[in-house]
Amino acid sequence: MFVGPLLVFAGLLVAAGVAKGIAPQAASGALRGMGLPSSALFVRLLGLIEVAIGLTAIVTGSGPAALGLAASYVGFAGFVAIALTRNIPISSCGCFGKDDTPPTWAHFVFNLAGAATAGLAAANPIGNPSAWLAELNSLAVPYLILTSVTLFFSYILLAELPRTMALIKFEPVADNAGGGT
Repeated sequence: MFVGPLLVFAGLLVAAGVAKGIAPQAASGALRGMGLPSSALFVRLLGLIEVAIGLTAIVTGSGPAALGLAASYVGFAGFVAIALTRNIPISSCGCFGKDDTPPTWAHFVFNLAGAATAGLAAANPIGNPSAWLAELNSLAVPYLILTSVTLFFSYILLAELPRTMALIKFEPVADNAGGGT
């Protein structure tokens, strides 16, 4: 079943859409860097669409909702791939409203995984997730906790890890173990 993964990818889309609505500047800068429409109003509209797609996928689990989710993640993967392969100098992909979250290949792969997961869910619709979770009985709460933890770590992977890695400077360490002459 694709319930957990679908909920994670849909939840991330909702979080990204809300972030764009609150702080559109990072996404606006990323879009401008790519030569695309970039007004704050346009970014907020995109964010609203993301929230609508994500919530529809969470609430209905329908094939069309999962297809919309898949299309969103294909678009994100394409955006990141173009930015990385063309060395477009954008300091942020703008996903979560942060100015210093640069696009990475991990972000690209994650977006492809989101597209594939949502595509599989579109081909095999899960139906109403709450009904499916009700069938789990006592396992529903642990399942939702694990899904929430996965959602949190997915956010960390996309929003915080690139900033952290950019701060790390890799310098060779001198090997003093062999003694000197």
